[in-house]
Amino acid sequence: MKAKHFLAAVLFVSALVSCGDGEKNPFLEINPLEAVQVENGGGGALIKITTNVDDWTFGLANAAWLTGEATSEGISLKADANPDNTARRAVVTISSAKYPLVNKTLSVIQTNTFLIVLPDAVLELSGYGDATSIGISTNAEDWTASADSAWLAVATTPAGITLSVDENPGKTPRTAHLTIRSEKYAIERIFSITQGITFVPRLNVSSSDDGQPVAKAGDEVAVTVDTNIPDWEYSVENNPDWLSVSESVDGLTLTIDANPLKERTVTLNFTSATYPEVNSQLQITQTGVIVIFEEDFNFLTGSDDIFTDTNQRRFETWETAYGTTHGWTSTYVRDGGTTPYPWLYSRKGYVKFSKTSYNGDIISPALTAIEGTQDVVVSFKACGYTSAGSVSAAGTLDPIHYIDGSSKGHADVPNELNIEIIGPGTASQTMFDLDNYPDDNRRLHGAGWLWQMDPAATRTFTITGATSETQIRFIAGKKAGISTADGTTNGTYYTYRHGLDDVLVCVLD
Repeated sequence: MKAKHFLAAVLFVSALVSCGDGEKNPFLEINPLEAVQVENGGGGALIKITTNVDDWTFGLANAAWLTGEATSEGISLKADANPDNTARRAVVTISSAKYPLVNKTLSVIQTNTFLIVLPDAVLELSGYGDATSIGISTNAEDWTASADSAWLAVATTPAGITLSVDENPGKTPRTAHLTIRSEKYAIERIFSITQGITFVPRLNVSSSDDGQPVAKAGDEVAVTVDTNIPDWEYSVENNPDWLSVSESVDGLTLTIDANPLKERTVTLNFTSATYPEVNSQLQITQTGVIVIFEEDFNFLTGSDDIFTDTNQRRFETWETAYGTTHGWTSTYVRDGGTTPYPWLYSRKGYVKFSKTSYNGDIISPALTAIEGTQDVVVSFKACGYTSAGSVSAAGTLDPIHYIDGSSKGHADVPNELNIEIIGPGTASQTMFDLDNYPDDNRRLHGAGWLWQMDPAATRTFTITGATSETQIRFIAGKKAGISTADGTTNGTYYTYRHGLDDVLVCVLD
């Protein structure tokens, strides 16, 4: 009996389903049945629905890129463009709460979008100007290519794009960015494009003497400057007065005077403010005459400043202080006391003549390198000086004037350095007026300036008929000691104070 009652209940429910609300056989048919495909560029699709079920609804799963709308025909789908290189799938579920037996499920498939750029890397182009092709494979029909810098030209071709650049005028490589984009598919590829440089700065210098010494008679030397630097410039070390420089089409022309003395060298430096790392140096050497004797007094010590007595040594102590006099001698002359002394003092690398009231001298060694009898040329550097800080108006740098032993200040007379030849030979000039002076404590020439730097400090004379016994005596004033006839302070006399350096004796051609 229980089994019969259960069968009756099932039949009753079945009758309600088949006959209730006038719906005898509920159905819901879809087309297509299993899947619908949308284009990778986006767009719409329709799922047609035929049904007698009035409560059907739909849902979308895994479909942020897909929307749907119920219409009288079914479900209208709208898909975004696919920016990815892979296909994607969404699920549409159609269901009825009343009649779950009619529920349906189908897939929405969107094909993949691809945009392949070859080479897919940073590109390096030649600094001399270049062109290169880039292949593009894509199903994004609206793709475009552009650059963010004007120097990079972009042109499309059937196979992709062509990049073109002119020569890079800059000093450094430059970089632009190439963008390949599809607005429709929201695709963007950005590539770095680097162009190298062609400009390698150079500053090469050569001369027509090809490294050989210039003749002592003088000559012109052509200097070729091979450079691509527009702001190159040159400087001449120490600016010697025997060299003049003029610009030429290819670089410079050096005019070198005749050399009456020993071999000499000058250095030219070539630089650029724009490219300080690029520079060149050229050294020009000129032959000279044969050196007989040379003395730079570098064995002496003391102050650079001629006005400062610190660490000075009077001549009679040189042997003890320096171990040598290099063959030089000096005349011993009595001052107001009873003992005679040489009034000659050391400075750092040069000698100083005289003290306030007494003149000094210095006598060279014999010119033993002379063979037989020869004519020689003598050069030396000398300066006159007076008290530090004296102004350089007329008369104030001249010798000190004495009358009967009393100073009358500076006198407007020549500042004499006299030359005497001891032994064979005759000097072409026996008195020099020293009208050049050292810097004083006001540093009129700037810190570090020494009187030897002044071109006016150099004097020359010749000795005719010199032999190996010839000596040269340099005298501050007319005579050592007091320059009166009787060697006393009676009458009028003058005191001369000088510096002496760099004595050179060469064979005269």
